[in-house]
Amino acid sequence: MSSVLSDTLAQPQTTTVRSESQLPASPTLLPDCWTVEQYSRCSRTYSWLYVNSGKIGCVLCKHVEQIGPMWQEVGVRPALSDEWVSGTVAPYGKTKDAQQASLRKKLTAT
Repeated sequence: MSSVLSDTLAQPQTTTVRSESQLPASPTLLPDCWTVEQYSRCSRTYSWLYVNSGKIGCVLCKHVEQIGPMWQEVGVRPALSDEWVSGTVAPYGKTKDAQQASLRKKLTAT
């Protein structure tokens, strides 16, 4: 194991996932099909969730993506969805119910 990786693993890691996902969401940042209450409920269930201009993303994926080329040192490359990393996962469907169902499916499929 490389010294960079062992040093990284040996240091205590802190994360801002909880605080970042539980910030009060402005209604203009939420997907159109969600209320603030729905976002609040989802962010408690999925602590890694964040909203970005009407779309959702994964804070953990974003942080892992920012690790950079360390995967070369350990020989494993994570396969991350660009949409979850960049916070561009959008609902689909014509009705509000269909859009909410699509987001539920995307959240539970992760």
